[in-house]
Amino acid sequence: MMRRNDLNFRLLLGAIAFLGAVAAVVFFDPHTGRIVFANGNTPPTLINADCGYEVNTCSTGTLEDVADTSTDHIWKCLGSGGGNSVTCYRGITAEPSNKTLNVFISGSGTVSSAGLSCETDCSTTVASGAIVTLSAAPAEGFIFAGWSISPSTSAGLGCGGTGTCTVTMNASTAVTAMFSRTSSGLLKKSSANPRYFADPSGKIVYLTGSHTWNNLQDFGNWAAFDYAGYLNFIKTKGHSVIRLWQIDEPNLNYFNNAGSVNPLPFAKSGTKYDLSLLNQTFFDRLKARVQAARDQGIYVIVMFFDGFWVNGQPTQWASHYYNPANNVNGLTTTLNQVYTLNSPQLLAYQEAYIKKVIDTVNEFDNVLYEIGNEMPSQSKDFQYYLINLIKNYEAGKPKLHPVGMTSFDYTTMETQKLPGNDWLTQSPADWISPFGGGSLYTTYSTNPPAASGGKVILLDTDHIGAQGDWTYWALHGPL
Repeated sequence: MMRRNDLNFRLLLGAIAFLGAVAAVVFFDPHTGRIVFANGNTPPTLINADCGYEVNTCSTGTLEDVADTSTDHIWKCLGSGGGNSVTCYRGITAEPSNKTLNVFISGSGTVSSAGLSCETDCSTTVASGAIVTLSAAPAEGFIFAGWSISPSTSAGLGCGGTGTCTVTMNASTAVTAMFSRTSSGLLKKSSANPRYFADPSGKIVYLTGSHTWNNLQDFGNWAAFDYAGYLNFIKTKGHSVIRLWQIDEPNLNYFNNAGSVNPLPFAKSGTKYDLSLLNQTFFDRLKARVQAARDQGIYVIVMFFDGFWVNGQPTQWASHYYNPANNVNGLTTTLNQVYTLNSPQLLAYQEAYIKKVIDTVNEFDNVLYEIGNEMPSQSKDFQYYLINLIKNYEAGKPKLHPVGMTSFDYTTMETQKLPGNDWLTQSPADWISPFGGGSLYTTYSTNPPAASGGKVILLDTDHIGAQGDWTYWALHGPL
């Protein structure tokens, strides 16, 4: 059986629901069941007879709200009207039945939910207490960076660094989805000015950066490398690209006492390397570092080989994993065959490694490929072959990245390198870094020619002769 007060309470709930999004104070008379609306804490103008007191008695004073008991609201008249207390209507604050959800976009991306899709700031109204799950999707060139919720007392469940945010709408709430710019997007040679790379919108992207050797692999005798600090240095200097070194040599004691190099692309089987076993730790490291650079808006030149450590140098060759003495694969490869097409068995392992690298980083926009650093002069055909291999393999992947060919090793004989930079300009590469040291190439170390636009040129100051830090020539020429 429903009691009168139960009915009154239901009527009260109905009145509260009728208020919609407007907050008010509802006064409920427990004696008569009357429901009266008023602003703030001002009681109704007509007081029920059971109160025995009328508001206008306090005509020259004010009514002060002095208590709120479990049954009645207590008002006290202050001023000339006297100091008597009077029991009037019980006050109940009526909250809006609907709440407003404001969604703000910082950066570029989309926030969506059931019946909601926002590419710019937007808002919607939902029922009080409703649970709303928002999903964030970054635009190209951006990544999702996190959520911000206001007021801070709002219940946000799982609204951290993930792409979803669940909010319980106990109050009107503002949620900001934050998207950070990564790189400018996948690079390609500009059709408007082929001397430069451009992003997908056609905007020119100028690459500049600073390098160090152990930014991918650890050198055993050197201090642990602070990769996050390195990226921060690059970013604060306004740089936009790094060269991610891949050292083929397992031991670099002869290079500033660097010591062991880890991780390497190939795993060991017992005490020797097995070139058929790709080392997942290496590829996990590679992916993580490319992704971290992307998150800072930095492009990465992914290097496949580092020929400098092998070029005709028996000391380096002694511990190399391509040396038949150091692997279980039954190779007959000699030192001078390492980066050539003259060792088909080794070439097959090298191709598998390259494809694994591509599988690992193809998803990222901020990638450029480099066949190798200071490769031996006999590697020209090998490099041409691999450039085409990379392009053909990526043709079946979601993204195509620029492939580069850079200066040959200057320690080999001049006659071996002829025609030198022509090998770069005539290659199938998308970008090149010319050589400037030695008598045959002084033009690039004294008065470099303007780029023809056939290839994008990245000025490598080391291979210009370690003296070509020329902002003027790089931009005015332009190289």
